[in-house]
Formats: sequence, structure tokens, C-alpha cells
Amino acid sequence: MALFGLILNTIHESMKRKMFILFFGFSTLILILFLFVLNVDIIDKGIGTIKLIAYNDASVDLVQLVRTSQAVVAAVLFVFGILVSTLATASIIPGFQMPGYIDLVLSKPVSRPVIILGKYFGAVIIVGINVFYLVGGVWLILSAKTGIWNFGFLASGGTILVTYAIIMAVMTFLGIFTKSTVLSILIAYVFLNFMSFILVTLVKVPNVFRLLSPFWKKAATALYHFFPKLFELFAMTGILVKGDSVPDWSVLWTSVIFGVVFLGFSMLLFSRKDY
Repeated sequence: MALFGLILNTIHESMKRKMFILFFGFSTLILILFLFVLNVDIIDKGIGTIKLIAYNDASVDLVQLVRTSQAVVAAVLFVFGILVSTLATASIIPGFQMPGYIDLVLSKPVSRPVIILGKYFGAVIIVGINVFYLVGGVWLILSAKTGIWNFGFLASGGTILVTYAIIMAVMTFLGIFTKSTVLSILIAYVFLNFMSFILVTLVKVPNVFRLLSPFWKKAATALYHFFPKLFELFAMTGILVKGDSVPDWSVLWTSVIFGVVFLGFSMLLFSRKDY
């Protein structure tokens, strides 16, 4: 019950943040555009005509239309949605450690690990609500209008949320360790994305990998397996939307393990920290 109460409290606090309100408003605008601006008339199975405001009818492959539209939404949500969510929730952990507030929190009969879990899952849930509000809405509108139910697009919402959850786990640890919102964002979002891009380039691009010395090949490979693979999770999101088979699921579960470990370190650090 204590954990559930902390989660609800974190969600309630997060809903007051302007960035989440803007996120929700932007998602609503996108849904309105898909609902009222795009008109589809089905001619035959998989083929139809579309009509956009100020444009003439055009015959299209409906499967291609649906998947392309959903791929664009998923890509924008992965890049900008996770960025906005990171900025909106980065202050949750440093914020409750302010003098006076932290004394109130610790005075309650709740264990310290439960406090961290409540803050963490509250942030993840409110972001998940925003993500699946947009993903689920676009999926339902396009599916109802075209008769094409692409469940891979719904699954892509899961990879987007998992990616944010990994970043939030690192921000939780950094928020406890540094009490700095800025450092949490710079390291958890900017640094992890930078390292992901660099490491996947070094390890997965043959022409680059063969240029490395034996030492740097081992070092790059070790770091690649250690760090979360955010760049490849972005690629996996697109693969799911297209309906293709994912070539390597280890990209997902090794990244999840990284996040779980950091969340565990966060609970341990908070349990031992003096205030």
C-alpha cells in the first residue's frame, strides 16, 4: 500500500509539470489530425484512396500508408518524446531530497528502497500513459479507417517506454548521488545516447572495427555489451512497426539488465545515505 501511495503521489506531482501538459496537448493535436484531416476510402483489400485537406485524392497502398505514418510517429516519439519526458522527470529525485522535504519523507514509516521505487515507477507510469495515449490513439484511428491492425506499432510503444525506463533508472542513481538535475540529464540522456552511437559504430560497422588495434577491439566490445544500446533500440522500434522480425533480442534484455542494476544501486545508495 505504501508503494502504491508513493506512485500515485509521484504521478499527481508529475501531472502538474508544464512539459507533460504540452506533451499531452501535442499528442492530442496529432490524434485530431489523424482523425479529421485524413480520409480513407477503401477500393480493394490493401488498396484505397486518401484525401488530405487541400489535396486531391490519390490511390495508395494502404499497408504502406499505415506503416509509414506509424513509423514517423514512433520515430518522433522515440526522439522527442523521450527527451521531453527526461526533462520533465529529471528533477523528481533531486527535488525530494531538498532540506525539509527529505525530512518529511523519511519521517514516514516507509522503507527507503520503497520510497525510491515509488518515485521511479511513478515517473515511468506517467510517461507510459503519455506514450500509449499517442501510440494507442494513432493505432486505433488508422486501424479503424483502413482495416489494417498493425500490432507491431503497439509493441514499438513498449520499446519507447523501456528506453525511457532505462534512462530514468540512471537518472535516479545520479539524482541521489549528485542531487543535481542538470548532471542527471547530461549523463543519463546525452552521455548514454552518445556512447550508444559511438560504440555501435565501432563494433557493428566492419570497416571501422577492423581499423582498431586488438586492445581497442576488446575494449570497445566490452563497453558495447556493458552500456545500454539506445541507438539499436531506436532501430528496433522501426523494425517492429514495419512488421519485420527482430534480428537480435539481446539488444533489449541486456539494456534492461543495465537499467535494473542501476535501479538496484539507487536503492542501496539511498538506504545508506545520511541526511
